[in-house]
Amino acid sequence: MKQFEHIMDNIPDGIMTLDAAGNIERYNRTCADIFGYAAEELVGRHIGTLLPQGAIGEGIAETGVFVQEVETRRKSGETIAVEFRMAKITLDGKKAFACAVQDISERKAAEEALRRSRDEMEQFAYIASHDLKAPLRGIDNLAQWIADDLASVMTPEAEKNLKLLRNRVARIETLLEDILKYSRAGRVVEEGEEIETGELIAQIAEPLVANGKFTLSVADGMPVVRSPRTPLEQVFSNLISNAIKHHDKGEGTLRIGAVDRDRYIEFFVGDDGPGIPPQLHERAFQLFQTLKPRDKTGGSTGLGLSIVKKLVEWQGGKVWIVSEDGKRGAEVRFLWKKR
Repeated sequence: MKQFEHIMDNIPDGIMTLDAAGNIERYNRTCADIFGYAAEELVGRHIGTLLPQGAIGEGIAETGVFVQEVETRRKSGETIAVEFRMAKITLDGKKAFACAVQDISERKAAEEALRRSRDEMEQFAYIASHDLKAPLRGIDNLAQWIADDLASVMTPEAEKNLKLLRNRVARIETLLEDILKYSRAGRVVEEGEEIETGELIAQIAEPLVANGKFTLSVADGMPVVRSPRTPLEQVFSNLISNAIKHHDKGEGTLRIGAVDRDRYIEFFVGDDGPGIPPQLHERAFQLFQTLKPRDKTGGSTGLGLSIVKKLVEWQGGKVWIVSEDGKRGAEVRFLWKKR
């Protein structure tokens, strides 16, 4: 028994045992640190002394296990957040409960700070996008009016400069849109639905390859997954658009397929473009990173793969690039949960 008590007092989690009626029988030193009560103050008292009324649900009656995050108070009156785990056990031949408690106050505070930061980022991106678009459109309109009014006397150099100005305005508008998309990626919660991924890809790709310069090959037997539709749609849309936008010849072949990986589907979107050197694979997913000078990226903002990475990881998967040094072609592969 002394050995058991020694182990109990040196476990970093709060540990206690309850009798069948929910009264505290054993209570370790970490519990005392968490709740501020010494063991002798609580042994024999009901667990409701430590947890708010109704905190222990009915789930334990069905499964024998109960897990809950609750807010409660220490002896001093300070509010704390705890994760409370309880399971049915047999102790000394009698039915009882074993409980593990962790103080998660710091974690919850960090989560709340992160949530506020994300909300502020989205609000900033939304305001920046909408407040800056109006003057940008005004600049674009003015440039067009100048070009129209001075068409008869416009020098080739002036015409070139006005065209360059309008292209830069369009690039800033695209950047603002992508910043807004990035800030919102993973923020909209949708119910999962059965998705025929072959049909989804066909719908996404049709307008992107409509000019006939690119052909798309989709593997037979593409899987059905149960997933929120919008994030998967965004991932495929960004990857197909990127493959087209960054192709050095302006025409080529894209291929999409899938491999079953236990609980995941490993999708891939490949192209026959210039490829991506291995040393740049990680950089390609960073914010605002382009692998070519800005004027040669076809309007890319460097956010496409960043959005893909954020969406894939939000769904519990991962994304990476497959491309051999010195060889043409690249594949972006990502894991997506089947359900």
